[in-house]
Amino acid sequence: MKTILTQSAQLRSVKINRLAYAGLLFAAIVFLILKDWQNGFCMLGISLVADPFDYRVTWAKRPLWQRSWLIVHLAILFAAMIYLLISKF
Repeated sequence: MKTILTQSAQLRSVKINRLAYAGLLFAAIVFLILKDWQNGFCMLGISLVADPFDYRVTWAKRPLWQRSWLIVHLAILFAAMIYLLISKF
């Protein structure tokens, strides 16, 4: 079943996603400053769930800077996961 949202509801959800992304990213930075690595990297990963850009635009139609931003964010997250795994041994 497909739900049809009005233009204002769609715009509101994009703004909510940006706020959620910014809040989770801020929490990740705070945890990393406090050297709580696991929670910091966890928040960094969860923040990707809230797409900070317009979710209605497909990946192929997004500007290069948006795709680069998300890929760099994901690369940092993977590097952090590898760091956590290596530091346990």
